[in-house]
Amino acid sequence: MRIEELKSANESLNLSVEELDKACAFAEATLRERDELVFAQCEKIRLLEEQSEPFYEVHSEFDSDIVLETQDNSEKDLILKLQTQVKENELNNLEKVYETKESVLLKDIDQMKSQISELVEKL
Repeated sequence: MRIEELKSANESLNLSVEELDKACAFAEATLRERDELVFAQCEKIRLLEEQSEPFYEVHSEFDSDIVLETQDNSEKDLILKLQTQVKENELNNLEKVYETKESVLLKDIDQMKSQISELVEKL
């Protein structure tokens, strides 16, 4: 009778280990997919930044011309303030995008950790 109980317990543990292995493999695959997506998004952002460099160069040339042609100091100050605001807004928007992506990834990681913890507790 004792041997049968041990065999049954052993089979149950083997099934639990198999389930845990499957869950771990699924979690790893999901994380790999997310890593690939994040890498692809970063690559797109990098390419967009490269493509926008000429725009910023032309934009800065125009800004320089405007500042040089403007005689009134108050107009120069206003132009510089507006340029600063535009740059700050661009940086804030990029920061918001990265924060949003980071929070989504962290949430997904926490969810996967809790799923793995649940499977470990089942063992």
